Amino acid sequence: MAIRRLEEGNRLNRGSLKPSATVSTLPTVKAMVNCFERYLNLTIADGNASSDTIKTYRNRLQQFLVWCQKQELYPALITTENIKEYRKHLIDESKSCATIRLSLLSIKHFYVSCLGSKLVKENPTMGVKAPREKREIGSTINFLTMEELQQLINQILPTAKIRGKNTLKLQVLRDRILLGCMALQGCRSIEMYRANLGDFSYSYGQHYFKLDSKNSIRTVILRPDLAAEVIEYRQARIEGGEKLTVLSPLFISLSNRRYGQRLSRSLSDLRD
Repeated sequence: MAIRRLEEGNRLNRGSLKPSATVSTLPTVKAMVNCFERYLNLTIADGNASSDTIKTYRNRLQQFLVWCQKQELYPALITTENIKEYRKHLIDESKSCATIRLSLLSIKHFYVSCLGSKLVKENPTMGVKAPREKREIGSTINFLTMEELQQLINQILPTAKIRGKNTLKLQVLRDRILLGCMALQGCRSIEMYRANLGDFSYSYGQHYFKLDSKNSIRTVILRPDLAAEVIEYRQARIEGGEKLTVLSPLFISLSNRRYGQRLSRSLSDLRD
């Protein structure tokens, strides 16, 4: 499959003194991926990339390699035109501009790593950009008024599922704390996703979170009412039989399938 494209696209031109590329002179896909793995661990974020970042880069690269295989393209021989074709493929798949941008960035790092190890001669992603997102300015400004927010928080009730009283109590507290942290304290979804119980502390008369985002760690002083709910939530989990440690996730799933596991970053999983 890849060999056929190789033979068609890399034959020796008549009159040329340069030898054509052969299968034996090209790096294997495995060698290129292994090179990328070393690059991810040693170079991205100065060698301190989060597991989420590395996982995302791996997934985006894998999607690209699957596309190459379907198109009978050999990764070591990809051209800028091929990258543009892949970009068009993502557009046709109705991928968002942000998704396309991240995919192209992952592929760019892949070829940067291979170029540094002399597995390829050039980076085909250079000059290929993600399309700009066209939307009305007003559509990017989405917020609730204080009255709407208070109404939302007050109306968080247990879902109509057959659960014990303690599980229902946990769900209400968890959802109120999560929404309160994000809406009233300005916490980001990634910070809430990564937060552990050990990140909740008390000092000098104030409760606070020590939150880890992608590139920094920051302290968030909690409102007294929100801190009280965190304490109640923690106690409810202990009463439910959990053996909590400082590394126990702050927000957990309460579904039968994933009970006790870290809650997904998707807010749609609040129903769990």
